[in-house]
Amino acid sequence: MPLDSMTTFSLFRSLLNFVFCKNITGKGCNILPLPRIFTIHGLWPSNFKHRHKPCVGAQFSRDVMNEASNDELRADLELSWRSFISGRSNMDFWEYEYNTHGKCSDHKFSQTQYFDRARSLWKQYKAHTLFSNRSVEPGKSYRFTDLEQAIR
Repeated sequence: MPLDSMTTFSLFRSLLNFVFCKNITGKGCNILPLPRIFTIHGLWPSNFKHRHKPCVGAQFSRDVMNEASNDELRADLELSWRSFISGRSNMDFWEYEYNTHGKCSDHKFSQTQYFDRARSLWKQYKAHTLFSNRSVEPGKSYRFTDLEQAIR
């Protein structure tokens, strides 16, 4: 049974895009030049009771994303929430992530607020700075425990 947008969520999870495109999707990667910062992969509302149920809610709207009032948000997302899969635009990636995860929170956040919240969390927690302070750089391999230590 799908989750409706009124389901209570106890945690927002922000994941960073650790250049998963080649290993997970099997598609080519579009990562040149290699980014010097870690970027957002998604903002996933989590409900630990019903974690694996699909969400229902309003679908992603390109019209909303392209509104003039969202120019600054789009510009920031072009840097912070990039698609690394060849042939998939950033807008395509945002649409996929929103339709898969973001619409779970449409009772609390509009589409614009959802993406603005992801941008705010990215700026607030500065994972790219935390990692770089521990010499963890994009494009290299690390043990999970090393990544975990970098952000503690």
